[in-house]
Amino acid sequence: MRIILSFLLTITFGITTAFAEPTVEQLQKPLSKVLQKQVTIDSINPSPIPGLYQVVVGSDIFYATENGKYVIYGHLIDTSSAQPVSLTEQSAQGLRKNILSNVDENTMIIFEPAGKTKATLTTFTDIDCGYCRKMHKNIKELTDAGIRVRYIAFPRTGINSESYVKAVNVWCAKNPQQAFTDAMNGKVIAATPGCKKSKIIDEDLQLVAKLNVDGTPISFLEDGEIVSGYYPPTALIQTVLGEKK
Repeated sequence: MRIILSFLLTITFGITTAFAEPTVEQLQKPLSKVLQKQVTIDSINPSPIPGLYQVVVGSDIFYATENGKYVIYGHLIDTSSAQPVSLTEQSAQGLRKNILSNVDENTMIIFEPAGKTKATLTTFTDIDCGYCRKMHKNIKELTDAGIRVRYIAFPRTGINSESYVKAVNVWCAKNPQQAFTDAMNGKVIAATPGCKKSKIIDEDLQLVAKLNVDGTPISFLEDGEIVSGYYPPTALIQTVLGEKK
């Protein structure tokens, strides 16, 4: 069970007491209790609020008091500038960017622009997802606009399901790009005897869990920003390229 407490911080804490940074051991149990599973804490750092610490678990960001008695899962918003800024989302984007930068591109199916690459879009896709198929029908418009599209498999029905087998067959094909396009058009892709690429799909599903991807298509910009769901090509191109278009 995940407890989500969205909150807006608009007050200043007049606390001058020095706080000792908590240890992983102090916060491991409280966070595991909140998430009802054993968690691995990646980092603990002071937040802008005295006595409250930012705790990173995978791509999740929590805030906790020193002893872990109080835990918050939500957005920490800085209202000091003209436009409120989510400090939580800024941190989360950095985490997602770092996670995706460490994924081997040899495990992805990539569609390259014919000319200069202006931006890269990383998309979690399911061959049996209608909106994923609709998105891929626009692949030429995206690549013509200079967008490099990297596909990562997310068969939503899980390991050994029909969608999973389709993904394995596509990734194992001699020409994965063509097989992917054919599969998205409803063509059955035959299995490749002796292919070991099911390991790639298994690792992709682990990545899905780490990034909290909960649907398809879900895409990520280069800076880690999420683009959730299907966008018409013109809107997606504008979102990806922004001022770079």
